[in-house]
Amino acid sequence: MRSELTENADHARAARPRFEALLGRGAHAGDVAVKTLTASRDAVLQTAEEITRREGSTAVAEIIHSARTTVGVLEPVSCRSATATTHRPAGGRRGQGTD
Repeated sequence: MRSELTENADHARAARPRFEALLGRGAHAGDVAVKTLTASRDAVLQTAEEITRREGSTAVAEIIHSARTTVGVLEPVSCRSATATTHRPAGGRRGQGTD
């Protein structure tokens, strides 16, 4: 009886690291999903802004641009003039084709 109890305790102790590893893999999968969805959203907004600007809908393109800034896709950068506003892709450099 004692050896069976010891064996069950050993199994219980061994289950914890396995369970923690499983939780870690689940958290990683969740992080990957969030990054994928965020990148998709950013690409859609960028494409929408580019198309509306190309088609001459500057007002709509500015609204989309503002939305991109609001959701954190773009970070405001210091202005070169008092009336001009420049933006930089969040986490990137200007000129990478992301703004």
